[in-house]
Amino acid sequence: LDAEMPPRYLTAAAAVIPHPQKPSKVGEDANLIYHLPNGSSVIGVADGVGDWAKRGIDAGIFARQLMRETKKAALNAEVLDPSVLLHDVWAAMKQPQGGTVLQGSST
Repeated sequence: LDAEMPPRYLTAAAAVIPHPQKPSKVGEDANLIYHLPNGSSVIGVADGVGDWAKRGIDAGIFARQLMRETKKAALNAEVLDPSVLLHDVWAAMKQPQGGTVLQGSST
């Protein structure tokens, strides 16, 4: 960083408010705001794709697992490189969860 530039800070907050007409009480979306021990932060949003409900799949389960895997990958990363983090999270999401690969998607 340039010694003449003052430090910059980002304050983040999130809330998940499910649509009142959707059957899921938890919602189809998930978020992550995590401050790592080294002072870095990870912020993520997983907007679960609701069309999966037509196949009997709760998109929220996928979105929440995506954010859990993102936190784990960030904790294990030597360097927080977003492209590497995305690759690691995608690889983890393709692994069986409870005996099957988790179905769903997120934007």
